[in-house]
Amino acid sequence: MAAPAEARPGSAAGPAETSQPPGGLNIFLNGTSSSGKSSIAEELLPILDETYFLMPVDAFHAMRARHDLTPDHL
Repeated sequence: MAAPAEARPGSAAGPAETSQPPGGLNIFLNGTSSSGKSSIAEELLPILDETYFLMPVDAFHAMRARHDLTPDHL
């Protein structure tokens, strides 16, 4: 989850050594309703080394288009 010490911003390593490919890390919590996914996610946020965003699946679905898209339009 955290970058190695030599690749962290502000470390002694130079810029050439700290460059990382673009991308990111997704953490998916899967479980049945009321199994504690949201509670676990809220507890993880303050202890993770990097910046993360909590996006409940309901919020993700709320961003979807209000009409069906055909596979050709995806």
